[in-house]
Amino acid sequence: MCVLCKSCGVVHDIYVSCGNRNCPICPALKKEIWLHKWEQELLPVEYYHVVFTIPHELNDLCANHPRLMYNILFAAAWSSLKTMMAEEKWCGVQTGMMAVLHTWGQNLSHHPHVHCVVLAGSLSFDRKEWKDKKKSSVLVDVKELSALFQQLFLKKLRETWEKDGIDFRGKAEKYHDIEEWRNLFLSIQKPWVVYSQAPSHGAIQTLEYLSRYTHSVAISEHRILELGEKKVTIQYKDYADKDENSLPKTKILNLEYEHFIKKFVKHILPSGYHKIRYFGIWAMTNRKTRLAQAQRLLHHKPLFLRMQAIKALVKEKLGIDPTVCSDCGSPNIVFFILTDKSAFAK
Repeated sequence: MCVLCKSCGVVHDIYVSCGNRNCPICPALKKEIWLHKWEQELLPVEYYHVVFTIPHELNDLCANHPRLMYNILFAAAWSSLKTMMAEEKWCGVQTGMMAVLHTWGQNLSHHPHVHCVVLAGSLSFDRKEWKDKKKSSVLVDVKELSALFQQLFLKKLRETWEKDGIDFRGKAEKYHDIEEWRNLFLSIQKPWVVYSQAPSHGAIQTLEYLSRYTHSVAISEHRILELGEKKVTIQYKDYADKDENSLPKTKILNLEYEHFIKKFVKHILPSGYHKIRYFGIWAMTNRKTRLAQAQRLLHHKPLFLRMQAIKALVKEKLGIDPTVCSDCGSPNIVFFILTDKSAFAK
């Protein structure tokens, strides 16, 4: 994006304009705006951080059919949580869930899962009162939630294959063989694990954690240590190997360029795919009704993100004031999205 000062005629470049979700620069500001917006909109109640993960045996399907598999992942996560929270023994409501898809490990391994911020309560079904969860120490029983998530995921996958068929391709092409397809289901019958925990420092802590993935790419530039003739050297944290302070050790990984690119492209989502999704009272269809009613019951008035706050974020994160010319200080500027600055001369 280019900024033209009408007072002095100087053209300034602002490198936040390509808009590609895999750019290591542009998404940084979007992430800060998203975080700032949701910090204001969070209801003053308790929240849980819930993580739904699928087994690595499904990685070939995820790599070659990402839209199908990730849609099933989102749907099964919400269906399982919604079902349990609707039970009176847990809460007896339709809760709200914000989910962010994350597909990579620190070493660029393929590790699809969704991080969720979940309301520990919600509106009663008659919308007349706010109801908190019943149990003081847990949101729901994690083992029961894990089993239900596994059941619903596999059911949706099997129904898709039976009703619509799946045009297996790439490494997943082997599943055209019915025996291979059957063996896949047998290999993932072991219990799946869902993580659920109330953040020690409140919902803002979890939001900040999620914001690392909302608009980020599989690897940031600062973790690329060296670009050699044949190999790229990256830095990563090994969470399976911790030091004396129980912190993950930082390690070095050398990858041939072709291998590095193959790893990276697995985390490029299909065009137009929404990696951030909102469910329950946070869904777009419920924001003016259920969410508004919850805000009234809890006496919560969110502060909406205004242009002044956006300008302040740009100045804080990028070190510039986009509304003022850095050469002459004039506010008389205009914004253009151009690839050739010579266009200003026309």
